[in-house]
Amino acid sequence: MKYFIFCIVLGTVLNAQSFNSDILKEFDKVRLNSNEGKVNLEITSVKKTKVKKKTYAVYRKKGNSLVTFLHKNEKGTVILNIKNNLYIKVPSSKKAIRITPIQRLFGDASIGDILELEFDEYYKVIKQEKNTITLKAKKKESTYHKIILFIKEKKLNYAKLFSYSGKLLKTVHYTYNKSGKIDRYKFVSDLSHSTVYIKSVKDMKLPNRLFKKSNIKKAYKNASVL
Repeated sequence: MKYFIFCIVLGTVLNAQSFNSDILKEFDKVRLNSNEGKVNLEITSVKKTKVKKKTYAVYRKKGNSLVTFLHKNEKGTVILNIKNNLYIKVPSSKKAIRITPIQRLFGDASIGDILELEFDEYYKVIKQEKNTITLKAKKKESTYHKIILFIKEKKLNYAKLFSYSGKLLKTVHYTYNKSGKIDRYKFVSDLSHSTVYIKSVKDMKLPNRLFKKSNIKKAYKNASVL
């Protein structure tokens, strides 16, 4: 009898874990827009009366990503993400610099936000209720320690993003397009708000050399011809 009850409980736990994983994978599909390819995006940031616009191209493949800065003041800068290890290379520097977890939070729509790291890959479900799912980072390298997802009609409505100290850093609101993909993110903090617009998505095969740290000096040039 005890063995029978144990099997039922174990089966329930395994089903719950599978269910959680399936949910995160589905959310990743609509958030990331492309498993392998190029995503062009624009960010409009508003702080008090100042408005800034920046443009980026994000290249993604097998969990790795490369961000190229296209706007005037930072054009030529690249950020390389290799399995959640981030490196930045600016045109004036000869070497790539490792980005720490704290540095990932800089800016209204931070580096971590632009990279759109997978929920399923970098976070685990620690609590699930009818309309909310609470995620916790698997490793300290992740941009946020905890994320609470708010669900409406089986879609991501908004999320609260927390630091490792437990502080609420910002809230992100999701907007879906007619194709059922998220094409707009609005990040709101106490002092400012930023909107990320997905301008275009192109599924394409990308060369592996684009995502190697040893090639980061040529990354901007190599990416710009794709």
